[in-house]
Amino acid sequence: MQNEIVFSKPQLEFMTSTHLVTGFVGSFGSGKTVTNLHKAIQNRLRVPKPKYIVQFYEPSHALLEEAAYPTLFEVLPQYGLDIGKNCTFIGNPKVLTIPNYGSIRFNSLTDPSKIMAANTLSHHIDECDRIREDVMTKAFNQLFGRLRVANEDVHYFKDMSRVNFTSTPEGFGFLYKHFHPDVIGDKYPERTLIKADIWSNPFIDVETFVQQNAHLPEELKRAYFNAEFVNMQSGSVYNYFKREQHVTDDAVIYNDNLELYIGCDFNIQHMAAVVAVKDEKNNLLIFDEIVDAYDTFDLIDRLKIKYNLRRCTIFPDASGRNRHTSSDNSNIDLLYNAGFKRVIYDDSGNPRVRDTINLCNTKLNTDSIKITRNCNNLVSALEQQTYDKKGEPDKSQGIDHVIDSFRYLTHGVYSGTGTIKHGYRNY
Repeated sequence: MQNEIVFSKPQLEFMTSTHLVTGFVGSFGSGKTVTNLHKAIQNRLRVPKPKYIVQFYEPSHALLEEAAYPTLFEVLPQYGLDIGKNCTFIGNPKVLTIPNYGSIRFNSLTDPSKIMAANTLSHHIDECDRIREDVMTKAFNQLFGRLRVANEDVHYFKDMSRVNFTSTPEGFGFLYKHFHPDVIGDKYPERTLIKADIWSNPFIDVETFVQQNAHLPEELKRAYFNAEFVNMQSGSVYNYFKREQHVTDDAVIYNDNLELYIGCDFNIQHMAAVVAVKDEKNNLLIFDEIVDAYDTFDLIDRLKIKYNLRRCTIFPDASGRNRHTSSDNSNIDLLYNAGFKRVIYDDSGNPRVRDTINLCNTKLNTDSIKITRNCNNLVSALEQQTYDKKGEPDKSQGIDHVIDSFRYLTHGVYSGTGTIKHGYRNY
């Protein structure tokens, strides 16, 4: 039934993926919709069991009409399928039915509660990052409950990718948070993410396309040409931070005599710290991070396990001089008692947020700060934080704690001000 079909390299990776969950982040013109439709049809033809239903979703009914259906009409003949002759395409939303095989249902994913069908063969979600993130996340959690297989049919589903996402990268949204290695690490081996920039597609005139879209801002070009995840909101706080410039594969070979510099933020259950070394030119290399420590005791324990505190200068959140993790000591007292070489803070309070942001951006712009690749939380936060409607750094995403640690470290190292509380005197 199937004719020979030619795919680009990323498209072929998507089509042949054996991961249970496959994501495809693609530029404009990379063939996202058509590739996901091919995958849906091939999965349908692979399992000649009408009781299993293939589901194809777009963010809205309008996109079904404008993108999915016209593309489907182009794809079907490549599989020898002709509507009205050997398959039907009826309903609202439409259902493609192939006799002796089964159906592919098309729907919009505006309401996760409408994810139906007791036995779903595979899910295919197009432009998933254009679906509201909370809706997409709720839907993602429901999709797997529909992947039911009878024992006698298991052989049909061996190494099948059954949940398939395609999208342009619309900021640091659903696709980034659920697929990118910097976020999920190796926690979900059943997932894979395939990237397709515009130059990977041999079927379009790339040069003309790029010229026609030369007016786009640089951030949008990175997203829509290179298929990169970038901050799509206006007003990035750390606008001088560039992953390709500031993130390094350099490693720190630690020993107990190495001088370390630490910034830390106090927030119960969300204590955070970043750890750095300095070179002879006073440049910082941040090589470790701690996030979501429960309290100051937990934070100290995590640092003490790894490092010789007698060689550590720590720049804490100055409000810790008042905030009490225990009834007898302030957070800064706890740091002092733990034996840090120096505990440096401003006794009058934290510096102005705007001043520390300006200092951080200045040091980033002069390449005075580098961050090792393993500091995923800090790197992601620097890329993602934007200003809110009041012109303040947006704290609603929960990424501000590790950034505050970064600000305190940078201000402490480069401002040369603050009250010094010495820990161990003999060092």
